[in-house]
Amino acid sequence: QEFGPILQLLSLEELSASKNQLRGDVAEAFALPKLRRLDVGWNPLQLKGVAVPPPSSLAEVDLSGIKTATDASTSGAVIDLLLAGASATDHDKWAVDRPSEDACLCRRR
Repeated sequence: QEFGPILQLLSLEELSASKNQLRGDVAEAFALPKLRRLDVGWNPLQLKGVAVPPPSSLAEVDLSGIKTATDASTSGAVIDLLLAGASATDHDKWAVDRPSEDACLCRRR
């Protein structure tokens, strides 16, 4: 299952799609221009570092259980992969919280 039909919901502000067997790249959801919160944890998604700019309204992304995010050696590496299409200044506005081994929450400061 991919993001496909979900991406047609252009007014969507929050997407909670954890544990839904979504495949592809997390950045595909950045096509939703009003997206503020994205929870795609525990899906077989990847962070490939696709250079797609995130929506300016995006404030939180839950990447818990996504192997690429939980295996990243540093918080900066997670942000670099997630926000590959954003400027370095935008990267500095984000923080990663890892409350447990499999949890990975990215938030705009």
